[in-house]
Amino acid sequence: MAKFLTVFTRAYQRPRMLQRNVDSLKRQTCDDWEQVLLHDTVGRGVSVANKALWAYRHLAKGEYIYILDDDDRIVDDGFVDTLKTLCAADQPGIVLFRTRYPDGSIKPRSDLWQFAPKRGQMPVCSYIVRRDLWIAHIQQFWRGLDVDHVSPAGDWYFLQSVWKSNPMTVWVDSIMAEVQRVSRGKPGGADSQRSTSVILTQEALVLGGEKNLQMCMPIVNWAAHRVQQGIVLDVGAHFGAFCVPLLAHHPGLTCHAFEPNPRAADALEGMALINEIEERLSVHRLALADKAGQGTLRFPTRPEFSGLATLGTPFRFEGGHAVDVEMVSLDAWAKEHDLGPVAFIKVDVEGAEFLALTGAQALIERDHPLLILEHQARNLNQLGVKRGAVKDLLTSWGYDWQLKVRDLLCEWPS
Repeated sequence: MAKFLTVFTRAYQRPRMLQRNVDSLKRQTCDDWEQVLLHDTVGRGVSVANKALWAYRHLAKGEYIYILDDDDRIVDDGFVDTLKTLCAADQPGIVLFRTRYPDGSIKPRSDLWQFAPKRGQMPVCSYIVRRDLWIAHIQQFWRGLDVDHVSPAGDWYFLQSVWKSNPMTVWVDSIMAEVQRVSRGKPGGADSQRSTSVILTQEALVLGGEKNLQMCMPIVNWAAHRVQQGIVLDVGAHFGAFCVPLLAHHPGLTCHAFEPNPRAADALEGMALINEIEERLSVHRLALADKAGQGTLRFPTRPEFSGLATLGTPFRFEGGHAVDVEMVSLDAWAKEHDLGPVAFIKVDVEGAEFLALTGAQALIERDHPLLILEHQARNLNQLGVKRGAVKDLLTSWGYDWQLKVRDLLCEWPS
């Protein structure tokens, strides 16, 4: 007996995303579905993936057809059951529902389904199509099979063609699917390990993600040109505006990120997961200082300014919140965890840079890593540190340094 739903999945060498895709189907409370995986193991591009849909159209045995690519997944465990119940009586031609994007946006809008589909506003994972309409319009995925040139084809042209046939349409005002990562039509696309593009989670956006990411890109690029292998330490990692793009660009790097702010640490773990670097990024909810102990971390009320959190007396904001945090020295932590050679350290801890460096002296003298340190007098004042103290310490260790805007870029003389 035919299943209610046939799910086509176009897949390209993204095993972890594909696993989440498949798992979202396995969690369904109703098992009246089948999945057809169309693997592109070579990376021949979106046009070949579209051709595969046309070529294997005969595998669609379900009453309804759904395209759920490997970088998409279902977020409602009752998805199949809900749609099956809804379609039982009237057998609509199309059922539309809402899809969540990595930036937190939702498509399509609740009123858009009443009008002709707009390009870019109805993702392919936001609707199912009755099988007879699928068969009638499937060639819109590959209209170049029988002609000398390839005509425009793909998801948008398919939906547009189906829509013009004026099918009965049903709208479900519920988020049922999620785009794990936005691709740009190239194999691997945004999912490529060497891409510098980064997906921001909704929580990272709330914490000032886009602005902070742009501000960090100059130092990310500086680091990326100098370090391709080894261990990186991100001290004061926040949601990962530095370490996430660096690790996304260089698969040979691993990182220990230190972030004592609980909300920022949660966001960092989410960023590691969605950008598929969780196996190379370890998050430690610790504040690095010159010695072990308990400290108080103060941060502003507005979450987008949480990167201003400080162990000192805040001069850059008033009021806010405070949490007790565990402080350790990097030297003690590295010894406890038998840390190997460190290639690079970034420190941005709103005035506690001198304390963090002092507590890392043995490691720095052992490995002579590249260093990037935020260096602003108003931040140092929060901890009572004199403006020249950090520079004098680096010079005493033999480092060459240069000040670029608000950061000290430090290299060991070759």
